[in-house]
Amino acid sequence: MGAASERRVPEHFPGREIQAVYAATNAVIAPSLGRKPRGLVDLQTWALVDPGTMFGDRINQVDLRFLEERHHRPRQRSCG
Repeated sequence: MGAASERRVPEHFPGREIQAVYAATNAVIAPSLGRKPRGLVDLQTWALVDPGTMFGDRINQVDLRFLEERHHRPRQRSCG
């Protein structure tokens, strides 16, 4: 029989990044500008939250491993 051992490794991960983006069509933007937006793009997007500033809950977990060491006897070779 071999000796048994365990190994615990705590792991901590940041939560998922929270992203918030507002997409507005030119029809929504034009009345506030009083004119049609420039360019050929029909959809404008704005980040409502700066990237890398808001995260969800942290994730904490433990990697638990059980190991058993086995010792084998060396085989004897027969010379014949």
